[in-house]
Amino acid sequence: MGISKSQTYGSMKKGLCTKCGKDVSKLSWKQQQDHEFMHLKEIEEKKNQTKLF
Repeated sequence: MGISKSQTYGSMKKGLCTKCGKDVSKLSWKQQQDHEFMHLKEIEEKKNQTKLF
C-alpha cells in the first residue's frame, strides 16, 4: 500500500486537496502523503461500517 508521487500529486492539484478542499500547498510532500492516506483510511472505515449492518 504505497502512494506513488504521481497519485499523490494527482489529488493535490493547485495545492488544494480535491477530497476536502484544504490548502496543502505549504505542506511537505510527506505531509501531503499523510493527508492523502488519512482520506484513504476514512474511505476504508466507511466501507467497513456499512458491512457491519
